[in-house]
Amino acid sequence: MQNSGNIDSALIQRHLEGDPLALGELDRRYRQRLHRYCARLLDGRTRAEDIVQIALTKAFLSIDTLEKPESFYTWLFTIARNEVYGILRSGADATPGVMTDDIFDSDTPFEILERGNTADMVNNCLDRLSVSYREIIVLRHFEGLAYAEIAALTGESISAVESRLYKARRALAQH
Repeated sequence: MQNSGNIDSALIQRHLEGDPLALGELDRRYRQRLHRYCARLLDGRTRAEDIVQIALTKAFLSIDTLEKPESFYTWLFTIARNEVYGILRSGADATPGVMTDDIFDSDTPFEILERGNTADMVNNCLDRLSVSYREIIVLRHFEGLAYAEIAALTGESISAVESRLYKARRALAQH
């Protein structure tokens, strides 16, 4: 069975050879995962579909410049990540406190617990993490990426990824 990078590479090669369906297949492979990733980071989720469309469009328009087609997934998620962080820096998502150094926003975990059941509490706690901590949890536990893949996507060292993941897990466990 081919791994994901080999499948992506084969699809990109088919596109470069003129197959009109290859980009559609790449879109189907990643649109939903990309949307979940962006929605988790943007907290408000209102802009996630726009970011997904922008990221896929940018990727498809410049796919012939991709030096390592087997790394398409990481490249695509990096494009989306850059778009998300651009929105967060500009304040366009209007999510309070997402770019602060605090791990949690102002609501306490007790307040979150009062508003729902355990699953809701976990989701609310995750949503309350600052974007850098939320991102690392999403990439590791929702997307199933290895530390090296997360490091490549975020531009950090593996030890920085491990450290941030440890802090994020600890914060979630405490609350």
